[in-house]
Order: sequence, then C-alpha cells, then structure tokens
Amino acid sequence: GFARRMVHEQPSHVLYLVDRSDSMDEEQIAWVTRRIASLDAVRPKQVERAVAAFGGDTAVLTPFGRDALHDPAAIGSLLDGAPVHREETDLEAALLEALRLLPAEQGGRVVLFSDGRQTAGSVDSVLAHVRRLGLQVFPEPVPVFGAHATVWEELSVPPVVQRGAPIGMQLVLNSLAPAPQTAHVTVSLAGVPI
Repeated sequence: GFARRMVHEQPSHVLYLVDRSDSMDEEQIAWVTRRIASLDAVRPKQVERAVAAFGGDTAVLTPFGRDALHDPAAIGSLLDGAPVHREETDLEAALLEALRLLPAEQGGRVVLFSDGRQTAGSVDSVLAHVRRLGLQVFPEPVPVFGAHATVWEELSVPPVVQRGAPIGMQLVLNSLAPAPQTAHVTVSLAGVPI
C-alpha cells in the first residue's frame, strides 16, 4: 500500500531558427531581430536559448545559455555575419540540425522565422518525424514589406513525368502592385527552357 513519488525537473530549451537565405530582405531581418528581442524578454530565466541561422546549411550563432537577448542591433549583427549558403533555403535540413543541437531525449522548442520559400529538401517529409522525437516547432511567418514587387511563392509540378507527356503545373505569385500587371515566366530544367 506504499506509494512512492519522484519529481524530476528537466531543463527546457528554445532555439530561435532564422532563415538567412537570399529571399529574406533587410527589412524582414530587422523585423526578425526585433521579434526575437521581444520574445526573449518574456522567456523564463530557467529556459535556455540559442540562435541559429540557415540557408543551404545551418550554423549556430549563439550557443545555449540563459543570458537575455534584448538588443536587436546585436542580434542583427549576428545574423548579418551568419556563415551559411544563402543561395538555398533548406527547411528540412534546418529542422534536422535543430534536433541535433537540442539535448538528447529532452525535446525542446524551435521558433522558426522564415518566409517559407524552400528551394531544397521538403519540410513536409520531416515534420512528423521531428514532432515524434519531441521537437515542438512554432513557425513565425515573416511579413513581406514590399521590397520585392512580385514574389514567387510556389511552383507545383508532378515528381515524375513520362517523356513527351503533357504536364500540369501551378505557379503561385504574390504581387504587391496596386494594379494588375503583365508577367512573363520561363520555366527551365537544368538551364534549358521547357
């Protein structure tokens, strides 16, 4: 009839994961720095935080610690000097790297700052896996401020096509222009227009 109860406190961790690919303009990065500073101002002191940036690869900019990240200018200089390949956006590899950075079997939280325009990998294929391993992902969509009048959002094509067969594809553009405009689009495969 004797009951034994044990309490084990497990430290919490949060990783601010920031998209530093070429698709993110300076206004968006400035917004991200202010947002990280505001989120970190309400972070409980026992929760450790880190900052990482990604593009084609991922780099840790600030290791896990409890110091406050309250200066947007300091965060901005970290992000400006991020040693990542900016020609690509690989959300899949970034989330897998986040799993590796967080302490084993403790899970953690990732606050993901990105415009969502992935050019490599597939975040959909890995999202269920990282959640099963205890990683909570909180996407923070970064607003578009109008530096680019038209932004390519998505190109959907079938993964396999028979040679010579017609295919259906969908191209989604986001135009910030106040009136309709004519657009010319060329789709190419390995540099060859198709």
